[in-house]
Amino acid sequence: MLEGSHRKDVIEDIQEMFGIEVASELSIAPDLSRNVFANVWRQLNVLYDEPPTVSFDGSDEDTDISTVIVPQLWPVQQQRQFLTLGAGEALLRLDWHSAGHIVVRTAPSDLVVAMAGDEDGDRPLLVAEARPRFRGPAVGRDHGEVVWTWETWDVRDPGAPRFAIETADDKGKPRDATEEFLPADKLDRGWPLGYRDRSGAPVLPYVLYHKDVGTTLWSWERGTELARGALRLASLWTHWCDGFSNAAYPQRWVLDVKPPAGHAKQIGGVSVDVIPTERKAILRFLSEQGRGSRGQWSPSMEPLAAADALLRYEQGLAVYADLSPSDLQITQGQSGYSIVVQREGQRRAQRRQKPSARLGDQLFFSAAARLSNANAGTDFPEEPAAWRIEYTEIGESLEERKAERDEIGDLMDRGLMDPIEAMRRLHPEMASDEEAEAALIRIRARRAAMEQAVAVLTADGGVGAEIPATNGARPGTVADLALNGAQVSSMLELLSFVGQGYISKEQAKTMILVAFPTVEPTEANKLVDSAPVIAAPPTKLRPPAN
Repeated sequence: MLEGSHRKDVIEDIQEMFGIEVASELSIAPDLSRNVFANVWRQLNVLYDEPPTVSFDGSDEDTDISTVIVPQLWPVQQQRQFLTLGAGEALLRLDWHSAGHIVVRTAPSDLVVAMAGDEDGDRPLLVAEARPRFRGPAVGRDHGEVVWTWETWDVRDPGAPRFAIETADDKGKPRDATEEFLPADKLDRGWPLGYRDRSGAPVLPYVLYHKDVGTTLWSWERGTELARGALRLASLWTHWCDGFSNAAYPQRWVLDVKPPAGHAKQIGGVSVDVIPTERKAILRFLSEQGRGSRGQWSPSMEPLAAADALLRYEQGLAVYADLSPSDLQITQGQSGYSIVVQREGQRRAQRRQKPSARLGDQLFFSAAARLSNANAGTDFPEEPAAWRIEYTEIGESLEERKAERDEIGDLMDRGLMDPIEAMRRLHPEMASDEEAEAALIRIRARRAAMEQAVAVLTADGGVGAEIPATNGARPGTVADLALNGAQVSSMLELLSFVGQGYISKEQAKTMILVAFPTVEPTEANKLVDSAPVIAAPPTKLRPPAN
């Protein structure tokens, strides 16, 4: 269902749910468009929307880790996380490329057999993956062919690792085909070249990711309610489509008349006489003994009411993805109604995904470091715990920020929140009250400077006052010569530098006259001389205690 290949599963559910005659009709064209299983997990797959920040002990901004973080890594991780959320587990395969870096791909759990060791029950030591391979022409075979193989990597005994590629013979029994697909010169003591670390120990090129932190390899039964419900929903939407086509309009009937000749049709293995018709057809009936009658029944289905019931059923299924009803919203777009997970629900899901994803990513970078150190001569830490992965939080939407601002303004109006608390809530990145207080001081100082600048520029007659040409400036009105938004911001920044003592008043006056030729020297003097001194206040900007 995650990959859209669930047609057979829907047909099987239809056959279990309906009688054989009805199921045979519905199975012709099952509705696969309403895949709530994939839709919900796709919306919750937000952990890797932005590339995480990766570092390790002793690294800095200039540390080159391009051999283990390649451009394809995070897009592939998005695909792998989607499979992990839906199936409970998924594997990431990493290989060493001849260009000097790793390459990665997903390995869906339904194509893998794995075994864990005695100590860590959630980490595989043996992985066998079903992989298609191309087999070239040979004796008795003029053309090449694609065959399925089992590729086995076994490090349960690090001193004697085992690698094998197996196919099935004509009788379906496994046959060793390692030499056919991987020549002997590509092996080192039975293990593929390039897959040992600097100490010579074998590296298992698979990392198993879990949806939830646990102690076992597989947890595929957990959360199957959503998968089973999604199949049932697909069957119900198929039945809805059939009802919309065949039962959403009045049904006509006749009594004591002879219908026109039809033809026999096999439905569910039963021969049924059928008269092909549609709503615009006109049928001729022959009255028997002159007493025939006709009429019609009301539609046996209301499409809108039935669709609304199915949407409610769909919304209830989404709860099995650890979502609350408040996290869901039914929207209507060009493609019809759909269930949308709101951003707060995505944020909660992201927080739940982080612990298990971080454990998997640390194991991945540990394996990647072992390959890179051995093949590229790097010196990355090989212990999983040495790697630090920080995931980017989902930001707030414009609607969420507006709602929060309105709430903060209401709390401040009621005296239930002071400015510093409001500033820190609006800017969570501020680490202390002092930082928020300093920001408020700057805002108030700039506001005071702007009010003073407006007062100076409008003191001689207002915005429409005539300004003569002096100091090389062109004549005009204040409206003509007014500063734009960027110039006002630069002016306020300059005045704040004066107030904080970064530059002298004389320097500021000279810079204003050069940068703003429309400003008169007398106006520049007034602006700079009236610039407020910005200093830390003796007390905090909090309401006095009662």
